[in-house]
Amino acid sequence: MGSTGGAGICHSYVPDGRCITLLKVLLTNACLYDCHYCINRRSSNVQRARFTPDEVVRLTLDFYKRNFIEGLFLSSGIIRSADYTMELVIDVARKLREEHHFRG
Repeated sequence: MGSTGGAGICHSYVPDGRCITLLKVLLTNACLYDCHYCINRRSSNVQRARFTPDEVVRLTLDFYKRNFIEGLFLSSGIIRSADYTMELVIDVARKLREEHHFRG
C-alpha cells in the first residue's frame, strides 16, 4: 500500500492511519538473477549503479535532517549472494540505528 510521488519518494500508511514519507532506494540495481519480470534482471540492458552502505546512511540522514522523509525503504538486487547482499542491507540499518540513533 502506497504510492510514489516522485523519484525516490514513497508514501506509505502506518497502522494508525498516518501517511509517512519514505526514501525508497536500491542498494544496487545490479543482480545475479535473471527473473523475466524484473527490469534489473541480469540480461536487462540498463545502466547499473551501486551505493555503499555509508552512502545510503549519509543520503538518508541528509534527507531526514531536511525534513523531506520520515524513514527509509531499502531494497537491492543480489550482488554476490543473497547472504552477502543482506549483510550490506543490515549494515545500513545497524549504522542508522546504533551509530546515528535514527528511529525513522
